[in-house]
Amino acid sequence: MMRDARRWQQVWHSLEHHLDQKQGREDLSQLAACSPWHFHRLFTARFGLSVLAFRQGARLQRAAALLAWRPRHSITRIALDLGYDSSASLSRAFRQGFGISPSQFRRQPQWQRWQGVFQPLHTARSAIMFEPDADILIRDFPLTRVAMLPHRGPSALLGESLQRFIAWRKAHHLPPSRYATYNVCYHHPDDVAPADFCFDLCVAWEGEVAANPQGVVAGTLPGGRCAVLRHIGPDEQLEGAILHLYRHWLPGSGAQLRDAPLFLQRVRLFPDVPAHEAVTDIFLPIQ
Repeated sequence: MMRDARRWQQVWHSLEHHLDQKQGREDLSQLAACSPWHFHRLFTARFGLSVLAFRQGARLQRAAALLAWRPRHSITRIALDLGYDSSASLSRAFRQGFGISPSQFRRQPQWQRWQGVFQPLHTARSAIMFEPDADILIRDFPLTRVAMLPHRGPSALLGESLQRFIAWRKAHHLPPSRYATYNVCYHHPDDVAPADFCFDLCVAWEGEVAANPQGVVAGTLPGGRCAVLRHIGPDEQLEGAILHLYRHWLPGSGAQLRDAPLFLQRVRLFPDVPAHEAVTDIFLPIQ
């Protein structure tokens, strides 16, 4: 059973890594060790969506993120970079998914619709079994001053807060390549009512934070010892990595948790890189 699951994970990872290529049924069925005649139905039965739906959804998700969060990327550039034949092809995909054009989405992103459009992709990615790629390290994290945008409310609207946060960073010339990006995770969205969800978007910043329309304020990430696990892959699989820390590492580590929330450092960010290339360090505060 475990061997079968690993084979299908290889299929999934192969698709994630080759979104711009049309892999044949024969090649994918060899990875799954099944007959080509049954491959597509077995894939759909396991992941809840077809191979075609996965490819379309993953490309559309990155295109939507680039439109919303990277305003300097032209629609034509986004289309060609993601393997669409033209901007017209991207427009057709957008109208099919969101009911509006890419330019309309860029002007006014449909965050509530986003959740529904990408829910099948989110569910399938979340089901992939987490396998740690690196050892868990113990690090002394220094007290870090940050500029912070607190998100309070439904997680479905987190993209809207992220859009405002990115706008503030751009206005203050704080690119991710030079200023570390952090997220403070107070709880999982499923554990609280939508109105009570809390999540802080942060950038390392020693300067003053003047009053601003985006709602960014000055804050601090507390210093102290942390267990650090690096996750490489989509955000949908972050919770599996986090639970690995709590479920498998913590009981045998002898460590005690500190009274501080878990936080993330975004080392390589989606959508600047494909989802499978995103790098996130998970910091679990310990005594």
